[in-house]
Amino acid sequence: TVYCKTGIGGDDRCGVLVILELLDRGYRPNIIFTEKEEVGRVGVRKLIDNNYDLLKDITKDSPYLMGLDRKGFNEVVFYECNNLEFREFIINEYSLELNRGSFSDVSSLGPSLNKAICNVSVCYYSAHSETEYVNLKKLKLMIDKIEVMVKDSNIIRKYEY
Repeated sequence: TVYCKTGIGGDDRCGVLVILELLDRGYRPNIIFTEKEEVGRVGVRKLIDNNYDLLKDITKDSPYLMGLDRKGFNEVVFYECNNLEFREFIINEYSLELNRGSFSDVSSLGPSLNKAICNVSVCYYSAHSETEYVNLKKLKLMIDKIEVMVKDSNIIRKYEY
């Protein structure tokens, strides 16, 4: 467990760590970084408004969009994405537990690009607080699971929002 009284920014850093580990393992997924999520998704809205054609091109072959910005372990949230076939596939195929969430940048990207979305746990807890921590043992398990999801993205069908 990693902990720091002044906070560790686990909600962003854990997702970046997962991405770096996937790159180190040889994967080359399409990656989109945004800013200012915590102040009303300002960055993702600006990205969509100013670079829609580029985003559409980058994601054209992606079967769905996955956020790596979820607290806890082994959870998945879908926000307003009501594609039941996609939800069932993600939950059943990867043995993830359905939960609820308020929003993440992927919840803006999905409807804009008509791509199904999910946000997967990356093992941080008590975000933006003095008691925030990351469970590295569980994060390793999630990295392995997310690797399978990324690998499978080359062979599964596309899901619309």
